Amino acid sequence: MKQKPYFTKIIQIYGIVLIVGVAISIMAIDIIGSYRDFNRRSELIRTDYITKQKQIIEQEVMRVIALISHEKSQSEILTRSKIKLRVYEAFSIAQNIYQENKSSRSKDEIQKMILDALRDIRFENKSGYYFATRLDGIELLFADKPELEGSNLLNFQDSRGQYVIKDMIEIARQAGEGFYEYHWTKPDGEGNGFKKISFIKQFEPYDWFIGTGLYVEDITKQIKTNLLSDISRIRFGKEGYVFVNRFNGDALVANGKFIGGTKKLWEVFSKNPEKTKHLYDISYKAALEPEGDYIYYSLVKLTDQTKESPKASFIYGIPEFQWYVGAGVYLDDVESDIILLQTELNEQIKGKILYFSLTALFILLIFLFLFNKLNKKLKNDFTVLISFFKNAAGSNQAIDLDRVQFHELDQMAGNANKMLQDKIQAEKDKDRLIKKLHIAQKMESIGLMAGGVAHDLNNILSGIVAYPELLLLKLDKESDLRKPIEAIQQSGQRAATVVADLLTVARGAASIREVHDLNVLVQEYLNSPEYKKLVSLSPNISCHHKLKAVHADILCSPVHVKKCIMNLLTNGFEAIIDHGEIVVSTHNQYVDGSLNKPSEIETGEYVVLCVDDTGPGIADKDLEHVFEPFYTKKVMGRSGTGLGLAVVWNTMEDHNGKIVVESSNKGTYFQLYFPISKKERVIPSRENTTKKHLGNNEHILVVDDEPQLRDIASQMLLSLGYKVDVVTSGELAIDFVKKNPVDLIVLDMLMDPGMNGRQTYAEILKQYPDQKAVIVSGYSESDDVKATLRLGAGGFIKKPYSMVPLSRVIKEALNN
Repeated sequence: MKQKPYFTKIIQIYGIVLIVGVAISIMAIDIIGSYRDFNRRSELIRTDYITKQKQIIEQEVMRVIALISHEKSQSEILTRSKIKLRVYEAFSIAQNIYQENKSSRSKDEIQKMILDALRDIRFENKSGYYFATRLDGIELLFADKPELEGSNLLNFQDSRGQYVIKDMIEIARQAGEGFYEYHWTKPDGEGNGFKKISFIKQFEPYDWFIGTGLYVEDITKQIKTNLLSDISRIRFGKEGYVFVNRFNGDALVANGKFIGGTKKLWEVFSKNPEKTKHLYDISYKAALEPEGDYIYYSLVKLTDQTKESPKASFIYGIPEFQWYVGAGVYLDDVESDIILLQTELNEQIKGKILYFSLTALFILLIFLFLFNKLNKKLKNDFTVLISFFKNAAGSNQAIDLDRVQFHELDQMAGNANKMLQDKIQAEKDKDRLIKKLHIAQKMESIGLMAGGVAHDLNNILSGIVAYPELLLLKLDKESDLRKPIEAIQQSGQRAATVVADLLTVARGAASIREVHDLNVLVQEYLNSPEYKKLVSLSPNISCHHKLKAVHADILCSPVHVKKCIMNLLTNGFEAIIDHGEIVVSTHNQYVDGSLNKPSEIETGEYVVLCVDDTGPGIADKDLEHVFEPFYTKKVMGRSGTGLGLAVVWNTMEDHNGKIVVESSNKGTYFQLYFPISKKERVIPSRENTTKKHLGNNEHILVVDDEPQLRDIASQMLLSLGYKVDVVTSGELAIDFVKKNPVDLIVLDMLMDPGMNGRQTYAEILKQYPDQKAVIVSGYSESDDVKATLRLGAGGFIKKPYSMVPLSRVIKEALNN
C-alpha cells in the first residue's frame, strides 16, 4: 500500500512557498501600481490644475456675491425686526409703570412718568428714538422735535405727501399694532427724504400709540461692515483668500485682512505702487463686465516673499455698493506639487522594498517556529475533545479546561461544558424563561408607547422650560415677575425629569456614556439635597453605606446611575413603615460558570451595587411584576410616577448589566451588576454658563416642523448673538442653503412629513461637503442621530431647549 504523505509536512512546504510568493507578488504589484498611478496623476494634474483652480476661485467669489446679495436683501427685514422689538420694550416699560402706579397716582402723573421714561432712550447710534401720540392726533412725545409736542398733527405730511399721523392712527384702531413706511428727516442728516420704517403699538389704558422707527440706510451700512469682517475670515485651498476693493481703489479686504477703506491699494502695498495701480486698473476693467472676468498677473506669495509667481484671479463687480470682489490662485504650484509627489514616491518604494523583505523573512521564521510547537500541542487538545464527545451522551463529566492549551479549542471546550450545563439547567429554568419572555414582551410594548409619549411631551415642555428662561434674561433682578416665572420654569424642569424616565422605559436613554467610579457616584448622591430631603422625612430610619469595591470603574451615564440609586433608596424608605434600616454597599464579584450564580449574568468581572432594607418585603405574587411600568403598590397620594423600578430595569439593560432582587418578610435585597470597564476615567465638565459661548453674528439656519420650537430656538440664538433664519422642513432647508450660505444648521431629527434630519444633512453634504450642523431631538441618541454624527454633524442637542447646553454645543460645532 502506498504510503500517505504527512499532513504537517505538506502544510509546512505550502506555507513557505505561499509566504514567499505572496510577499514577492504584493511587492511587485504595489510598486508597478505606484508608478502607473503616479504617471496618470501627473498628467491629470497638469491638464486639470488650471481649469479646476479657476473654477474654485470663481465659485468662492460667487459664494461671497451670493452672501452679499442675501445680506442686502435682509436689510429691510432686519430693520423691521429691530424696531418691533424696541416698541415691545417701550410698551413693556409703559405697562409696568402703569400697573405699579395706577392705584396710587393720578392719570396725569402716570402719563408724565411714562413719557419721561421713554424720552431720553436712544439706540442705533442715537438715530433711534421713541414717539407717542394720542388717537385724536395730539403729539405727546416727539424726542427728535420736542417743539411739536402738544400739537395736533392729523394733517401732518411727509416729504412725499403721506398723512403720517392719520395713517398710524388707522393702523392702531384697526389692528392694534403694525408697520408703516414714510420719508422723514434724519438726525445729523441733510434733507427730509430718508426712508424710514416705523412700528407702532396701541397703549389702551390712555388711547395712545407708542412707536419708533429706523432708517434703512443705517442698517445697510452696518451690514456692509459685518460683511467685510466675515469676508476677511474666508480661506480656501493652500493660500486662498477673498479680497474686496472699492471702484475708486480703496482697499477694504486684502491679503485676508480687514482694511476698512481708509487707504488706496497702492498705499497699502507701497513697495511697488505703480505695479499696484496697474493691478487695480485691470481689476476695475474686469469688474465692469456683467458676468465678471479673469485677470492674469504676477505677485509674491504669502509663504515666500523672495520671488513673484504667475497668478490668475476672478473679479466680479457690485455697482450698487461700488465694490468689486475677487479671489486668486498661483499657477506654478502644480509643478512643485508633481516634484514633491515624485520624491515622496521614490522614498516610499525604497521603504516598501525593505519593509516587505524584512516582513516576509520575519513571518517565515515565526511560521516555522510556531508550526513546530503547534504540531506537538494540537494532538493533546484533540484527544481531550474527542474523548469528551464520545462520552457526552451518557455522562455529565465536564472537560478539565486546564488540559486544553489553545484558546480556540479552549473556547470550544468551554462551549461544550456550557452546553452540558445548559442541558442540566434547562429543565430547572423552563418555567425565570416563560416569565421573562412575558415581561420582555410587555416592556417592549410599553416602551414603544412611552417613547412616543415622551417625544410629544418634550415638544410641549419646550415652551414651558425655554420661554421662562428667555423672559428671565430680559427681566430686572428686582422684578416681581421673576419668582412666578422661575416657578413655571422649575415645574417644567420637574416634568422633564418624568419625560426622561419615560425615555428610559423606552430604552436607549443613556446616550452619553463615560467611565466613572461607582463609589463616587453613590457618594455624590448621598451628599445631594434630594437624599438629605429624603432622610429628613423619615427620621426613624437609619441609612448606612459600605463602599468596599476596589475596582469600581464602569462605562455609564452618571445621571441614570444616580437615578437608579435614588429610586431604590426611595422605595426602601417608603417600604419601611416605622423604624428600620437601609444599607447601601458595593463590592467586586467575578461571575464564572458555577451553578450558584444568577443564570442570566454572563461570565466576567463586575462591581455590584446593593441596596438592602428591613421593610416588610415584596409578596411572591408581586415580585415578578416589580419592574413593569406603572405596577405600584404605593398608597394613593404618596410621591412617585410608578416608573421607578422600570427605570432601574431599563437602565441596567441599557448598560449591559443585570439586576437581581431577593425578598422575604424581613426585607428586600436589590443587587445591580455593572460590568467593570478598563477604559480611562474622565473628569466631567461642571460648566453652567453661556458667557464663554456667545456668538459673533454667525449665520445659523434652524430647521424644525414645530412652530413653537422654531421660535424658541430662534429667540435663544438671537439672544446669544447669532443671526438666525428658520425653515419648516428638510426640503426647504436644502433649497435655502443652495441660495444662502450659512455657518451652521440646527437640524431637527424627526420632521413630519418629508425628510428626516439625517436624510436632509446627507443631501446638503453632497453639494457642500464642509457644511456644519448640529442635531436636535426629543429622543436620546437614536441610530439615526448616531449616523448623522458620523456624517460630520458637530454635536447633539436634546429637547427641551436650555440656554447653557445649546450655547455650548453650537459654539463647539462652529469652532471645530
